[in-house]
Amino acid sequence: MSVAREEGDLPADLLDRVDALCEWMAAVRTHAHEDLENRVSPSQLRALFVVAGHDGINLNMLATGLGAIPSSASRLCDRLEAAGLLVRALSETDRREVVLSLAPEGVAFLEELRAARRRALARVLIHLEADELDGIVRSLRVLRRAAHRADAPQ
Repeated sequence: MSVAREEGDLPADLLDRVDALCEWMAAVRTHAHEDLENRVSPSQLRALFVVAGHDGINLNMLATGLGAIPSSASRLCDRLEAAGLLVRALSETDRREVVLSLAPEGVAFLEELRAARRRALARVLIHLEADELDGIVRSLRVLRRAAHRADAPQ
């Protein structure tokens, strides 16, 4: 069964409830690592996650991933490198290209961040019954599949 075929067909109440849930989850995650996140700006954190997901990317790819211009991405990398979180190196295949990867401290920082997020979620999820947790997992899988379909080229 399909709820809607067009975005405008979705009930406003459904959108409001899902939006409120997303805001709540974002607040839980943010609160979980406020002390960690204060070490980097939100844009620097996004850059770290992009680099973590695409180790060895170049500056132009990072800029594209961030929706930024290369000069802004470069300044962002300057600050992350100065903080010991990012490493820039010359590409082995093209000496004119710089590749980006996380420094060991950057890897540790993101691991600590993820652990803090998991602890915050665990404090909530421990109050659910096994069947409720199973339902959440099934629903999240369905939502992920829908997100992939929405992102797929039409």
